[in-house]
Amino acid sequence: MKHGKKLGRTIGCPTANVHLPLHCYSLSGVFVVRAKGSFGECAGVASFGTNPTVSHTPEAKLEVHLFDFSGCLYGERIQVTFLHKLRDEAKFDSIADLQAQIAQDIETARAWYQAHRDAEAA
Repeated sequence: MKHGKKLGRTIGCPTANVHLPLHCYSLSGVFVVRAKGSFGECAGVASFGTNPTVSHTPEAKLEVHLFDFSGCLYGERIQVTFLHKLRDEAKFDSIADLQAQIAQDIETARAWYQAHRDAEAA
């Protein structure tokens, strides 16, 4: 993990910023994910792309919010598995609009994950 701008933390959605090699990636958007690391396994939601609302560089970023996780991941390695795409990346008019969409993405991702976990258990 690497240090980011810490914006997610200030708007109530802390994220793990995953270091990516400089490449052109064809994947982008917001996804339901599963992450594995020294902490075990956790469900979450991830943004993969250029963060157009808050960034002015074309560099791809992977930011992962793990549900119900409060530990420190700096210096840790995690494996992220993309399970389902929720939406394309978008530029919002304000941080408040972005924050509202993130809250909706988290709610939608939790519901998706729960529904698929329940289906696997049946």
